[in-house]
Order: sequence, then C-alpha cells, then structure tokens
Amino acid sequence: MSRICLLLVGLLLLAVNVTAQQYVGANYTNSMPSVGGSEVTFWNIKSATGKNTSLLNYHILGTNGKRQDPKKVKKAVIIIHGLGQDPQLYMSNALNALSQANSNNGAANADSIAIVAPLFANGNQKNVAYPWTDGLAAGQGSTSLALVWKGANWASGLNNQYPYKIADVSSYAVLDQMTQYFANKAIYPNLNQIVVAGHSLGGQTVQRYAAIGKQLGLSTPIRFWIGNPNDYVYMSDKRPVYRDPGAVCPTYDAWRAGLGSDLPTYNTDLTNQGRAAVLANYNSRSKIYARGTQDFGEDSSSCNPLTAGANRDERFLAQIAAFPPQSIDNVDYTPVGHDNGAMMASPAGQARLFLDNLNGDGSRHADFGNRLQAGDSPQPDPANAPPPAIVGTGAAGMTFQGCYSDNSDDSTGHALPVSVNSGNSVEACTAACSSAGYSIAGMLGGGQCLCGNTLSYQAMKVVDRACLTPCNDNSAEYCGGYQRLSIWSGGAPSQRPASSTVASSGSFNYIGCYTDDVSNRTLNAYSTASDAMTIESCAASCAGYKYMGLEWSRECFCSNTLGGALTTASECSYLCSGNNTQLCGASSRLTVYNNTAPAATTTATSTTATTTATTASTSTTTTSSAAPSPSGYQGCVVDNGSQGRLLSRQAYSSDNNTVELCTAACSALQLSISGLEWGRECWCGSQLNYAAVTATDCTMPCTGNASQICGNGNRLSLYSAQSGTVPVAATPQAASATKDGSYTLSGCYTDSVSQRVLTVGKPGGSVEACQASCAGYPIFGVEYGGECYCDQALGSTAVKKDVSECNMPCSSDSTELCGAGDRILVYTKAGGAATSTATSTTTASSTTATSASTTVTDSSTATTSTTSTASTTSTSSTATTSSSTSTTTSAATTSTSTSTSTSASSTPTTAVPSGYTDKGCYLDDGGSRTLSSASYSQSDNTPAKCSAFCSAKGFRYSGTEYSSECYCGNTLANSAASSGCSMTCSGDNGQLCGGPNRLNVLEDQSWKQTFFTVSRYDRWNFTDCAVDSVSARLLPMSPSVPGGANKMTVESCLDACASANMTWCGLEYASECYGAKDQPNYTAAPTPAGGSSKDPTTRGCSMPCKGNSTIACGGSSRMNLYQFDASASPVQGTQLLDVGN
Repeated sequence: MSRICLLLVGLLLLAVNVTAQQYVGANYTNSMPSVGGSEVTFWNIKSATGKNTSLLNYHILGTNGKRQDPKKVKKAVIIIHGLGQDPQLYMSNALNALSQANSNNGAANADSIAIVAPLFANGNQKNVAYPWTDGLAAGQGSTSLALVWKGANWASGLNNQYPYKIADVSSYAVLDQMTQYFANKAIYPNLNQIVVAGHSLGGQTVQRYAAIGKQLGLSTPIRFWIGNPNDYVYMSDKRPVYRDPGAVCPTYDAWRAGLGSDLPTYNTDLTNQGRAAVLANYNSRSKIYARGTQDFGEDSSSCNPLTAGANRDERFLAQIAAFPPQSIDNVDYTPVGHDNGAMMASPAGQARLFLDNLNGDGSRHADFGNRLQAGDSPQPDPANAPPPAIVGTGAAGMTFQGCYSDNSDDSTGHALPVSVNSGNSVEACTAACSSAGYSIAGMLGGGQCLCGNTLSYQAMKVVDRACLTPCNDNSAEYCGGYQRLSIWSGGAPSQRPASSTVASSGSFNYIGCYTDDVSNRTLNAYSTASDAMTIESCAASCAGYKYMGLEWSRECFCSNTLGGALTTASECSYLCSGNNTQLCGASSRLTVYNNTAPAATTTATSTTATTTATTASTSTTTTSSAAPSPSGYQGCVVDNGSQGRLLSRQAYSSDNNTVELCTAACSALQLSISGLEWGRECWCGSQLNYAAVTATDCTMPCTGNASQICGNGNRLSLYSAQSGTVPVAATPQAASATKDGSYTLSGCYTDSVSQRVLTVGKPGGSVEACQASCAGYPIFGVEYGGECYCDQALGSTAVKKDVSECNMPCSSDSTELCGAGDRILVYTKAGGAATSTATSTTTASSTTATSASTTVTDSSTATTSTTSTASTTSTSSTATTSSSTSTTTSAATTSTSTSTSTSASSTPTTAVPSGYTDKGCYLDDGGSRTLSSASYSQSDNTPAKCSAFCSAKGFRYSGTEYSSECYCGNTLANSAASSGCSMTCSGDNGQLCGGPNRLNVLEDQSWKQTFFTVSRYDRWNFTDCAVDSVSARLLPMSPSVPGGANKMTVESCLDACASANMTWCGLEYASECYGAKDQPNYTAAPTPAGGSSKDPTTRGCSMPCKGNSTIACGGSSRMNLYQFDASASPVQGTQLLDVGN
C-alpha cells in the first residue's frame, strides 16, 4: 500500500513539474542587478513548435526570505517594464508599493501576493541580460536559450529574434503561459486574481495584449492594469484629431496604432475576423486605466499617435471617449506624472494591484480621483468631484462650445480664417470677434485670437482637456492649447461642408491632380489670381485654352500644353478661395481640367518685370513688356542695412510662410507692399522707408513652400499689389529738437555695443518715443533705427561725427532719423554745464537745418539756444534738475508748457523665470539664426512670456532680441557675445530683451528631447548631415514619394529610394527627397559654436518633416544623408538618434 501511495505522489509531482514553468528555465550568464526581497530566476517558455526557451525574470520572495509557498498566495501580479528594459526597477517599486499596502491591510504581504517582473530583453543588452559571443556569423552570437527581441518588438506581440534557431515566440504567448501557470489550481489552489500590469511602454503592451490576447478559458479572473501608455491600439479606422488621418500620417492605422496592417502572427484566428471581433474581445476584459493627471508628456517616435492626440493626456481621454469603459472596468486618476513607482504606491495602485478581490469575494474599490470628462467613471465614487467647468464670460452671448483641433482646409493654416489683435482672455477675444462681425471666436495656445463664421471642415471636436492652456491675460481662464482651439459662439458652431472636386465646368472636364513647379510650370501660357477664385471663374479666364488648372486656393493657370506629372487626387486638397465647397489644388499641386470645346487661336504673352532703384530716386519703378505680373514681384532687395528696415511692419514669422500667405497678410493690414525674408518672415508697408537697392542673392526657400523663394538673410523678396511705381518715403531728417522743444540735437556720435556712450537702454522707435522713455534723464540718444539710450552724461569715448552719418530712419516714424549702426543721435536738455560744443549741417531735399548744442552734465542749470531755417524756433530756456519751462514759437502757433522731471529709473536687469537658466548674451547675425525653430514679435514681450511660448512648443532655448522679438530652438547656432544685450523689453522696461543682433538666452531646465534624427530604418543607416546646394545637387535624382512633399517623412523618402533601387538617399528642407545609385562626394556640415558634432540638428539638419514634426528632414542647404546596406538585416520600426539633454 505504501508503494502505491509513493507512486501516486511521484506522478503528481511529475505532473506539477511539467506544468510549473517558473524556476525551471535554462540558467544563463547575466549581470542584472539584484533586488532585495526578490530573486533572479528563469522561466521555461515553450515556443510555437514546442521547443524550450528561457526568460529571465525577478520573482518575489516570501516573508521568510525564501521562495513563496504557492498555497498561501491569493493574488498574482505580472508587472511589465517600460522602454528602459528595467524589470529590476519595476520589481523594486512594486515591493515598495506592497509594503505600503501592508501597512493599510496586513493581509497583503509577501506571502499572499506573488509578484513577477519579466525581462523582455533586446539587442542593446548583450553581455548584461544574456551572454553574447563576438566573431560568429551575423545574428548567431547569442548561443544560450535566452529570449531576446528586436528593439521594442516585444511590446507589439511580435516574435523573438534569439535564440536564432527558435524565433517563433511571441511576447504575448509568454504572457499566456505566465497567466496559465498562475491559474493552475494544482500549483496555486487559493489564488483569487491575476493582474497583468504595465506602465509606459509596458502599459502599451498590456493594452494591446488585452485587445488581441487569446481567451484562455481560465477559472481565475484576470485584470489588466494599463498605466500611462504613450498611445493605444484603436479598434476602428477613425481618429479623433483628423478627419482624414491617412492624409496626415499614412501609417496611422498600422499595428501597433491600429488594425489596418502589419499585424503580428499571434492569434490570427481573432485578428482575421476584423475590428469588431477585436473590440468585442477587448470589451470582455476587466481593465484598469491608471492615469497620472500630471503626465502631459509626448515622446512618440512616429506620427501615428499624434492622430489620436497631442500628448499622453489628450490621447488617454480620447481613447476612453472612442471606446467607453465597461462596467467591469475602472478609471483611476492619480495626481502624479509619468512615474511608475508613484502610480503603483498611490492608494489607487495599492487597491488595484494588491487589495481588490484579495479574498476572492469580488470586492473592488470605486474609481479613484476627481473626474476629468463626462463618461469617464464606470464605477463612480460620490466623493469624487465632477469634471471642471470652463469659466469665462463671452461677449454677445457667446458660450464655450468645445475644444477643436486647429486643422485648416486651405492655405490659411487655421480652422478659423481671421486672426485679430486682442487681449488674451475669453472676454477680450470674444469681444474682438463680435465687434468685427464674426459669430465664432477661437482661442489658440493661450495667446492667439481667431475669428470666423464657420469652422473648417477638417476641424475636429476633441476632448475639452486639450484646451487647458491658461489665457495670457487671465490665468483663471483657458485659451485653447497647442494646435487646439477653445471655441466660443452663440450656439453649436457651423462647419464648412465637405469639399469635393468639381467634375466639370462648361466645356472643361476634370482630368486629375498634377504636380507643379514655379521654375517649370505645368501650365505656362497665362495665369491669374484672385481671392474670389472658383472653378467657374478660372474656366472663364481660360476659355480658348486646352487646359486649365487651379493651385494654392486662388491661382488659375491656362495652357495648350500639359506638363507636370499626375499624382493622387487627395494631394489637391485646398479649398477654392471663392467657394469653400470646391477644391483648388494645393501647394505645388494643380487641379487640372481639359477643355473639350474646339481650341481658339491663343497667343501667349510673356511679362518681364524690371526693378530700378538708386539712392538718388524717391521711388521704385516697375516696367514690363506687357501687363504687370499678377504676382506683383518687384525683385530681390537689400533689407536692414545701414538705413534700417525697408518695410516697417512685421506681419508674422511662420513655419508655413509662402508668398501668397504674406501678401494676403499684408492686404489684411491694408498695406500694399509685402516682403519675405529669412524664409519665414513676412514684412509689410504702404511705402518703402528708403529707395530699394537691388540684390541678387534671394535664394532661401519659403518655409511653407520650398518651391518659392522668401528672401535671405537681410534680403527681401519684394512684392507690390500696386502697378507701376512703388512709393518710397520722403527723405527723413534729423530733428533739430524734440517736438516740445525741451531737448535739442547735440549731434551724431560714435557708439559701440562693447562700450555704450549712453548706458541705459529703453524702448524706442522714434525721437519722441525715446524722449518719453527717458523722462528724468538730461540726455538721450537714438540709434540703429529703433534703439533708445539714456544717461546722466555722454560717455568719454563718444566722438562727434558729421550728422550725415546718422542716416537710418526711425522704425516707428520714417520721417525722422534715428542714428545708424554704431552711430547715435544725441539730444540734450537744458540744465547742465557745457562739456562740448559743436555745429553741424544736414542737407536733405529742400530743408536745411543748422544747430548748435551744449552737452548737459549734472549741474543745476543750463541755457540752450537752437535756430532752424524751417520756421520753427525754440526760445532760450532755463531748467533745473526738478523742473523746466519751454516756449515754442512757429509760424502758426505759440505754446508754453511746464513739466516736472523724475529721477532716473533703476538699471534694467535680465529677469530669469523659475525653472530656467540664464545662458547669457548671444550673437544673432551672419548666415543663420542662433535660434531658428519658432518666433514672434510682440509689443508686450518679456523673457517670461518668450520662455513660456518656447517651452509650450517643446523647445529647449528661448531668446529675446531687439526689445520685442522672441526666438526658440533646441540648439544654439552661434557663439556667446560679451556685450550688446542692453535693450529693455517692449513689455517691461525694467527687464532686458537682447539688442540689435543680440539675444538674451534662457534654457528650460525641464526640457527633454522630443525632436529626433532617424538613425536606422529598414536597411538604411544615417550617414551624416551634409552640405548641399541647389546649383550642384549632392544627390541628383528625385524619387516619387507617396503622399508628396506636404506629407514627407524619413520613412516615405527612404522607401521611395529603395523602390527606385537607389543606395543613397537624402532629405532636405522639410519636404524634399533626393537619391542616387552612386556614393556622393559630400562635405559634412560644420559644427557651430554651441553645437554638437554628434547632434545633426545643431549642424543645420533641423527642419521638422512636413509629415512628422518630431523628426528632422534636413535643413536649408543641409541634407540628412542615408546609405542602404543590402547585407544588413532590416530593423523593425524606426530607430532614433538619442543625443540626450
């Protein structure tokens, strides 16, 4: 009898050993760190063909420091690490959370809770997580049974790469075997629940496993704890941000983001049934959405997640809105960021991981945390507050209607067409739009106000929490977000209908969407443009021609011959400017029609524009052999030279700059002259500030259309809406005295940024503006068109020059002169002893002014007399340091005024907001901007406002310049300057905001890299950031890229090169793709001061791809160069170059 009992016991033990995979995996050499309270052990994992492999993991030890007694275990937690491949950290954090849970409930301890943290190793952990032998055949260096995946393929359920002879193990099959092991009642007879948990990339793994994981028929219930994933798999082909997500991101629906393509080989019995079956499978799972409410991060490596939301916060809320949680789910909010330890140790984490259903009674806590949006609480707790209300009082009955994506239908760039200047609050923006006659107001990014009567068709209503950027002028209110509009109107906003391609108009029939190039027009006989452009009006203009085409919403082209190349119809996506239900091409794309009527005899005319300008003339004249060019192009001219800005008003600085956008912006300002500079800047005016000087080096492509030219550094591509003569301002004069007569001209003096002759910088722009800024000072000076300086006395290094050397017009009053480069016009006030006397004569046009002046020191009184032949005479006056009286006599009027002066203000300083580091003063001149990624120019500029603007856009550095300008970037392209940052801020004259060609630079201490260079893709390897030229292309061939220039990504370009059998491929200027079959002889782009040779983005390859703004696609005359390695194994996904902080 005893022998029979022993035999039965032996058979039972044998059965348990066959099933019990933990602890029996093949041991292999590793150097993974130990974690107290756990052990490193090995799990035997069966491959799809039944072969043994081994998975390293951390397993909790019991309270006695030994392996747990399975009979005591009531709950099992499988915790999956993130991208850092750090199961040791996750095990440590889980043990810490369990310790805290134990203090609240003694039944939860290291005997009752099993915790296992598996390692899904990858190729970066050779000789750390598993042994590797160098020198063997490719891919055969892993000689153990260790399971290893390529990159992050484990998060997608893909198969392993090592052991190379057993490469059929899905990471999801690993989780199947682990849950089956814990559910085995022969091993864990008292186990009541299994939790499969993950955070960050581990959270993505768990969410996707819940969606397509197999139904294993286990008697032990499983819950899925999904902690702060960066993105989610969508069970539909729709996305919340874009109406046509495929047009923005061609791979948006590929696995892991969707179910459209590239699905793993795991559980094809389910995935082959389609989306509805996967959604039903997902809804049957008991899920816990664990959300850190302070986690607004964004670290996507592709465009796919951005179609679901701008950051992790928006994507989570969009996910549960699209796929509402079921009654078996929980949604927990914890007030922390992207922190797996804090999430697990929170009350919500303790409850879900260790306490819920610990005794098998089905108990679970209600949802944790105050609610964020309607419908986000499947298990509500009455103690939780409802979603926060949107505050603000809209004008004209406007109320908050929701948060919308700022997606445009056309070249305007926004969901609402009109941008207005207003205060940055709900009240100010709604009032500005209402008073302008618009029914809809939209607040964008905290500080921009947009108006319109209809939203664009492409605008999508997204979650309200995406519009939580505080208003600049009222932090208690919300004014949209990054690329998100807070929409206010009297009711649900009307939206444009879906646009379509008109099939025919009269005798013209649609034949397709064609490429176009300004240097080689597809239709080249005749063109016209209008803001009222429609298909019908273009057909009327092209009557008698064989073809007509529409481009850029407002342009119409005609010809009897057709060039270009047919492309996909979806690339012609811009709405016609005169009918927003019709499509009129796009950037470099023509909607083309063929005329079926008999052709008329048509003679094409050519137009030649010649710009003539000399310093002796007072106008710029345009002549042509026929009618003036519809574009109004006047030529390439010098800007910002010795005479200052040619045009006074900057309309914007934008990554979407085009000729059409700039001319429209100037027209909206009722200014007829427009100029484009630096690729991204738009300047306007009603007249030129001085006679234009022709240049030949306007070669910089426009940031919004690389086929157009937008000036260069200190060069303007000049356009005029007027025909004939372009007006030029009358020759400005040096004012002999201020208009109130209290200051008189002392003369033109030398100055230097390294040793200012007047040391206190103030807001300027004109003589009068500087006078007002320098109230209380006995002396002030104007320099470089817009600079203003004050002091108690003129510095000893000042050397008086002829007044003709101070010849730069004032930036705010082109009739006056405001010094020049290193030349300052000095004005003094009566009330000090003379330190120097000089007489100068300035002749300009018909006015002659002769002045004698006395420089004022800090003495108590002084007498000044000035005589002018221009019929204005200031009588002698006496002034003390506390008051002055002056009498001004002219041919028309006589007036007397008395004023009291104030003491000089304190010296302005560089204000450093909390969380930022002052990097000092930097040069900003030469061929490229020090910070070139984003910018603005505003009258309320301060370092705090500029740094907030740049940080909100994800940039590391912010820089203030020339009082009112702000620039952003992730790299400093130029070197530090020893001086010159002495201008006060336009928004606070107690703070410094750079100077002319000088930046006060701040660094965001919390910045993390979010903009990357692709290092590897498929068999392509990044080679270098190389110098390129339009006159001698580094790679001469241009492969056809699916989606075109406006959807350019590194992947689409490299795929196009591979399809054309090219072995070298390069991306340039955000949207250009080039290739070659032979190795080019290239020059590596130099590393500027402050740059890094290891970071291509610091060497000029820093323009975001048109199709993925998180990835670099070369730069201006800079190419991201890639080489194809046919002998290499293709990498899975896209690998990025990590340059750190």
